[in-house]
Amino acid sequence: MTNRAYAAILAIGLIALSGALSAVDGQTEDGLHLREAELSHRERLDPVVYEFEAVADATIRHQDPDGSFGTAAHLQVSPEVYTYPQRTLGINALLRFDVSDIPGDAVVQSARLMMYYYRYEYANPAYRAVAVFSLLEDWDEETVSWATRPSHSPQSTSSASMPNTTQQWLEWQVTADVQHHVAHPSDNHGWLVGDSGLYHINIYSPVSFFRSREAQENGPRLVVEVANDPPDAPTISGPARGKAGMPYSYTIAATDPDGNRLYYRVQWGGDGDSSGWLGPYPSGEAITLEHAWDTRGTYTISAQARDAHGAESDWGTLEVSMPLTRCTLLGSILKWLADALLLFPGEAAGL
Repeated sequence: MTNRAYAAILAIGLIALSGALSAVDGQTEDGLHLREAELSHRERLDPVVYEFEAVADATIRHQDPDGSFGTAAHLQVSPEVYTYPQRTLGINALLRFDVSDIPGDAVVQSARLMMYYYRYEYANPAYRAVAVFSLLEDWDEETVSWATRPSHSPQSTSSASMPNTTQQWLEWQVTADVQHHVAHPSDNHGWLVGDSGLYHINIYSPVSFFRSREAQENGPRLVVEVANDPPDAPTISGPARGKAGMPYSYTIAATDPDGNRLYYRVQWGGDGDSSGWLGPYPSGEAITLEHAWDTRGTYTISAQARDAHGAESDWGTLEVSMPLTRCTLLGSILKWLADALLLFPGEAAGL
């Protein structure tokens, strides 16, 4: 073998070594940068919004103390009327909502009680303050009356000003009350809605009409926003090394701070294979998946969790080798070069 041929073999070996090292660097550096960009993207739906319709509502009237009006398609509110020496205590509405769908340890960020104001009688109640009071006792929609009305807190929860025109929603902030009702369901008796002022004119006082739950549309509603923390990043456990073409099992698990059920997706890295979203599973329950890599290499397994409301976790990762590392590849090429030199010891000595 000539010196020129031997030099050609050596050059081919060095070129192969350089290309292989570049390929490994591409997997461990460029691939890492792409993964970091992907891992930085998170989608969350926060907060979770619940909307409830009233489960009970009724009007109670001081002038009709034994009357029951729980099945009417409207609710009424009217202020007290004071004409010396007579005092009429007006008309109030009662409302109750079932918020048991909200987890007991949830953090309520906002709660809005809403009633649709659609007409009035006798006088325009514009700019009068209508307040809501937390009820302290249970009541029955079909039988409640002024005479049997439940007691309420002496301090109002919230107040809203009556608008100048009808056909619009009134809102009251009741966040603290709903937070208490979520944590202590047995205390949830609803609210009394009333005009807490006096009316000093010797005529009928204004009566405001709101849609009740028996109406075909625009019944009372309660809109609650609850904080939704994303799940923790999943943990991945399983073999970190193996042989290409052989299936291996990996266990993925995550927990959700709010106790929501979870979905998982797994990206196996490098070969473009992904599990898609799997589930739902109870928070903290582990799942086991199998995967095989067709070619040798170093891969990053990535797993993500998503709760039932759409909040997504950070990615959990595990690097595995099948194996293709700088050391094993370098050793293989150097061994090939050494074998080539041993085949032609004389030519090597003459270089």
